[in-house]
Amino acid sequence: MDFKGKTAVVTGANKGIGRAIALYFYNKNANVVFAVRDPKSLNLPDEITTSERSLIVEVDVTNEGHIQNMVTASTKKFGSIDILINNAGVDQPCPLLEITEKHLDYVWDVNVKGLVLCSKYVAGQMVQQKYGKIINLSSIAGKEGSLYHTAYVSSKHAVIGVTKCMARELITHGITVNAVCPGLINTDMLQNFFKEYAQLTGKTPEEELSHVISQTPRGEMGTPEDVAELVGFLCSDKAANIVGHAINTDGGILQH
Repeated sequence: MDFKGKTAVVTGANKGIGRAIALYFYNKNANVVFAVRDPKSLNLPDEITTSERSLIVEVDVTNEGHIQNMVTASTKKFGSIDILINNAGVDQPCPLLEITEKHLDYVWDVNVKGLVLCSKYVAGQMVQQKYGKIINLSSIAGKEGSLYHTAYVSSKHAVIGVTKCMARELITHGITVNAVCPGLINTDMLQNFFKEYAQLTGKTPEEELSHVISQTPRGEMGTPEDVAELVGFLCSDKAANIVGHAINTDGGILQH
C-alpha cells in the first residue's frame, strides 16, 4: 500500500504502538504528524525530523487548545488531514477499593475524552473534504474484564462504543471509523504494566507475563509492527466497506 499525498496524524507517536504506526505511514510515503506530549521523548532519525513529510507537534490530548493547534498546524503545512490515529493512552492498574476520583479522571481523560476531542476537530476538517479514515486504539481489554483494571478496562470499552457512534455519524461524509484492539504487544507500556500489576498480586513481573503468554494460542507476544500493519490496511481504500468494527490483533486470545 502507498499513502503518497495523504496526511496521517498519530497521537502518542513517541514510542510503542504509536511510534510503529507513525513510522509505518512515513515509510509508505505519507505525510506524518507526530503528535506527542513531550517532543524531547521523540527519538527519530534526522532524515525524518528534517523531512518535508514530517511534522512534530506538542499535544496534550486532554487539552482542547492543544488539539486545535495540532489541527491548525497540520493543515497549514500539509493542506489537509486524511488519517487520524487516536493512539494516545494510559494504563494504571488499581484495585477497585483503592480507586480515587483523580485516578479515574486521569485514565478517562486521556483514553476517552482526548480521543473524542481529537476526533471532533479532525473530523470537522475531514467533513469538508468528504474523505477521511479514523482509527481508535482500544484493546482486547475493551471486550472483557481484567483484575485490578476497572478504570482502564472501562475506558477501552468506552472507546469501542465511541467508535460505533462515530462510524454511523461520519460515514455519510465519506469518513470511515474503526477500532483496533491489540492484545499482548511487546512495548514499554506493557512491561511497566506487569511491574505494577505484580506488586498487587505478589508475583514477579516475569511470572505474570509468562502466565499470560501461556494463555495465548500463538504462544508469543505480538509486536507494534503487527498492529501498524492492521491499522494501515484499515486506512487503505481496500477497507472502504469496513465501518464501525473493533478488530483484534491478539494472537488468538479472544476469538469471536
